[in-house]
Amino acid sequence: MRYPISFRGDIREVALDGEGYFEVAKQERNHKRVPFFVRGDRQTIQVLGTKFNADFTANNETALLEGSVAFSDRGSSLEQSRKDQFSVRIRPNQVYDGKKIIEAKDIARYIDWKEGYFDLNDLNVGQLSRKLSAWYGVEIKVDNSLAQVQLFGRVRRDKSLKEVLDLIAQVHPMNYTMENNYIYIK
Repeated sequence: MRYPISFRGDIREVALDGEGYFEVAKQERNHKRVPFFVRGDRQTIQVLGTKFNADFTANNETALLEGSVAFSDRGSSLEQSRKDQFSVRIRPNQVYDGKKIIEAKDIARYIDWKEGYFDLNDLNVGQLSRKLSAWYGVEIKVDNSLAQVQLFGRVRRDKSLKEVLDLIAQVHPMNYTMENNYIYIK
């Protein structure tokens, strides 16, 4: 995340590459509201006093816990937010993936990383492999026969990748091999 040492003027803006959790308070200067923007490569989020998780990785999902946020499909440079059109807005317990708005059954699952665990409930092995890839910095390939297998439970994120894979293998029969920076699950 990039941000200035102090916000000046009539705009607060940060740039995010990756995933971040935000709790943004409303702020006024000279009786005018000072907007807050989170800018990623593909979109910009206009924050309207809120709690949310922005995931600008391959998932490109923003999950809203409280308040309101709006989206522009423009990203990149800072100081451009005033010109953007924020045409999509979500409410609490909704997730926006850059294309559609989804009603979340359990919004807390989107901040599992912040709380120190992987929430496996209603995840399949294919979805978990993307989370593990991002967390451990490895490429994971999952056999098609396992990709849709549903998982349940929670695993602490302080476990090694081998420990996480071994726990999953205890619940559902599978094998995995590690070669260089690749893991193959079958």
